Amino acid sequence: MSALVVHLIRKEKRWAISGGVAALVGAACLIPLIAETLNPPLRAAPIHDISTDTVNPPAFEVLDETRAGTSHTRERGGPVLAEAQAPAYPDIVSLETDLSLDAAYQRALAVAEDIG
Repeated sequence: MSALVVHLIRKEKRWAISGGVAALVGAACLIPLIAETLNPPLRAAPIHDISTDTVNPPAFEVLDETRAGTSHTRERGGPVLAEAQAPAYPDIVSLETDLSLDAAYQRALAVAEDIG
């Protein structure tokens, strides 16, 4: 852009046109970056109570106010939430196992600890 200005001041029309074209091409290349910065795509649905059973989800037993500024309630979102969850989290499904309840729970804890 500064080269364009210099060429215009010097009255070098040929170079000013080349500089103008280069400035337009550069600006055009930046448009997608600016647009994505101003309007970033959603990565996932803003859901705080994801469940593998969207028809009859388990009830919250403990829900506290440890996170400042949250307004989550113990009530589920119902069918509207289930419709939002399905496309946002297609990999969340029930897992059938032959483990006992206690063994499955211990395995789930171990996996959660491994994941962090």
